[in-house]
Amino acid sequence: PAPEAVSSVEGYTPIGYNFFRKGPQIFYSITTYELDEDNVEQVSDVVYIPIYGADVETFEVFEGHAQYAKDKNSVYMRIQPAWSSESDHKVVRIEKADPQTFEVKIVEEFPVSQGNTYRSWISRDVNHVYYQDQIIDGADPASFMLTDHVSLNFDINNVYLWYKILPDADPSTYEVVIDTSAAGRGVVFGKDADNCYKDYEILSCSDMPKTYQEAYDLVKDQ
Repeated sequence: PAPEAVSSVEGYTPIGYNFFRKGPQIFYSITTYELDEDNVEQVSDVVYIPIYGADVETFEVFEGHAQYAKDKNSVYMRIQPAWSSESDHKVVRIEKADPQTFEVKIVEEFPVSQGNTYRSWISRDVNHVYYQDQIIDGADPASFMLTDHVSLNFDINNVYLWYKILPDADPSTYEVVIDTSAAGRGVVFGKDADNCYKDYEILSCSDMPKTYQEAYDLVKDQ
């Protein structure tokens, strides 16, 4: 059934961050705000949304990573859509995630500011690598590693561009030539031992831009 908001009342025991326990049920809280007469934001109300099926006896929040929680059966994460208010938050169960081996937030900090937005949602367990609650198809968790480019990752088998396999690219020789990507947009120009690439497309190496200005000229209409 769809979760129904429960009016804010006493009796909710905090577990960590916005997760609470009450009786045999786990909840997450949503806080709404309104401006007072001085235009200062004040708490308007707090509601508690049940997480159906969560095991109250084993439910815990990951230390230092309060957007994630687990119980003996499942892993949960709190998702906030981009540019949304707290009322748009939701908690989802990460399908197929193994709570015994799940590792949250593979990277703690990233040297590019927008990278911390994207990279903080990459996690893994013994079987899969995840972006938010979605499995990164084909990714090998044992060898998966991040690069200094927001859009680019590798494992022993593949190159991943925005969490999708870059077909035919060789992870042992692929390198970025010019990266114009940021905040989920832009184009990555790269090459490996055999080909040159413009994002997912094979590009004639003679057309590879040599400067950022040339790269921006090639992608300005995208």
